[in-house]
Amino acid sequence: MAGRRRRPNLVVVNDLKGAEERLKGSGPIAFLWEKYTTKHLVDAGTFRRVDEHCSPWPSFVIVATEAMLAECPKEVQRLLKAIRDQAAGLMEKKTAPETIVQRYKMKLEDAQAWFAGVKWNTDGKVDADGLARGGNLAQCGHAH
Repeated sequence: MAGRRRRPNLVVVNDLKGAEERLKGSGPIAFLWEKYTTKHLVDAGTFRRVDEHCSPWPSFVIVATEAMLAECPKEVQRLLKAIRDQAAGLMEKKTAPETIVQRYKMKLEDAQAWFAGVKWNTDGKVDADGLARGGNLAQCGHAH
C-alpha cells in the first residue's frame, strides 16, 4: 500500500524482566516502554534511552470486544467503576508517589514527576478525537 511503512518484526518480551533478557542478545534491538518505570534501569546502565516519544493517546487503555460488551455489560461496567474508583483514590492519596517508588524502584523525584504528569480518567468520558488519532496511527504501524 502506498504511503504505508513496512511493519517491523516485533518480538513480544512481556515485561521489564523479559526486556532485560532480550536486550542482552546480539544484533540491533530496540525496546519501547514508559520512561519512568524504566528510568532505574537507564540510571544503572542496563538500558540506554536514545529518544523519547509522547504519544497522542492515553498510556492506559481498556478495550473489550463487541461480544464481551454484548454478553457481559454489567460486569464490564462494574470493572470500569472499580478501576475508576481506584484511580480516583490514588489521585487523592498524598503518599501515592511513595507507593510508586516502592513498586517501580523509582527515585522519589521521578515518581513525583510521573504522578504529576499522569491524567487519570475517573469520570468515564472518552476523548473520541484522541482515540481516533491513536487508532489510526496504530493501524499504520507507526507514530509521528
